[in-house]
Parts: sequence; structure tokens; C-alpha cells
Amino acid sequence: LAMLLVLALQVGTGLVSDDEIAFTGPLYSFVSSQISGLATWYHKEVGSTILLVLVGLHLAAIVFYRAVKQQRLVRAMLSGDQAVNDQELSPSQDSTADRLLALAVFAGCAAGMAYIANLGG
Repeated sequence: LAMLLVLALQVGTGLVSDDEIAFTGPLYSFVSSQISGLATWYHKEVGSTILLVLVGLHLAAIVFYRAVKQQRLVRAMLSGDQAVNDQELSPSQDSTADRLLALAVFAGCAAGMAYIANLGG
């Protein structure tokens, strides 16, 4: 959850940031220069460092689970399925409707981001 929060903050601050050389975020014109300056500072100095630390912790946790707990997590993270030996658990079932809903949500998010990206231009 921490990584998702930091990623969301990185995206949000990147949308309004200005590097004063070549790049401005697509929503830069909607905020004051003071807010843009704070967002740029967070985006370049704080957020990127925190994000790299969290990615490192994430990779360290994967290595720990593989080396110490003897659990392979990468395949489960990629596929969304994890084999378990517990007889009381039933496997999850993704229906065609679930997958189509996920595709629709993805398309809606992509369309929303394309709209936001074009607001400043």
C-alpha cells in the first residue's frame, strides 16, 4: 500500500511539476507557481528517493520469502494465482465477465489519463 500511495503522489506531483528547462506537467497551468515548485521538489527530491527505497524493500521481501520461507511469489504476482495446500480454501474463479470488467476499468483509466494529459496542451 505504501508503494501505491507513493506512486500516486509521484504521478500527481508530476502532473503539475515544472523543471524550468524543457518539461512541464500537463496540469501545470492550473496551479500556482508556488504549488508547482513544491510539487516539483517533492517529485524530484523526495518522492523518487522514497519510491526507490520501497522498490528495494519489495525486492528484498521477494528474496526473503524465496530464501527463508521457501515460497515462490513472483509467478503468483504475475498470474494472480497461488497454489496452496489448504483443503478448506477453494480456488478463485475469474469468469469472462470479471475479465471484461477489468478490461473496461483499464480502458476507462487509460481514457481518463489521456484526457488529463491533453488538458494542458
